[in-house]
Amino acid sequence: MNQNSERKGDRRHERATGIGPRIDGPSPSGVPTPEDAGPVIRVQPEAGTLSLDRAISAILALMREELVMDIVFISRLAGEDVVIAHATLDTDEAGLRELTHHRDHSFCQRVLDGRLPAVMPDVAALRATHDVPTAPITPGAYMATPVWLRDGTLYGTLCCLGLTALPLLGDRHHQRLRMSARQIARLVDEAGGR
Repeated sequence: MNQNSERKGDRRHERATGIGPRIDGPSPSGVPTPEDAGPVIRVQPEAGTLSLDRAISAILALMREELVMDIVFISRLAGEDVVIAHATLDTDEAGLRELTHHRDHSFCQRVLDGRLPAVMPDVAALRATHDVPTAPITPGAYMATPVWLRDGTLYGTLCCLGLTALPLLGDRHHQRLRMSARQIARLVDEAGGR
């Protein structure tokens, strides 16, 4: 197959799936670039909310796989409560999606407030030094980063957790999570900030 045929195939795949071709390997400088972030996911403006939900779900599924986490989700504030707006996990997603709890009992909110670190390789060990909330699902490891829209509005918090401690979880993983948060923000902005 020649290069032109490969490019046409890539473009057809991109149009059909909304996922662009993946470029393997880090950039020559060693600093992650948007190309290193994995597939490029785009929302077709005429498709609206359903397309945005699918695009966000695709990013969450990719994050779960790449970061080897059990659950990846976006939480959003609704008054004094935190609501799980999007989620992907190995088991029944319906049990987590739209789960609501008070913001004072939210890992996500405590990371945003600076009361908990953004990367927690061992949540049980962290309890010795921090006020760790009791959650509906007890994480062994946890990471979170805010999803900021172009106008400075906080869309939500992109979070992921492992059911067991992950001692090697670190800044490299959090950097990948932040890149996905920026991609989600871009998608939400393109869809009109929904």
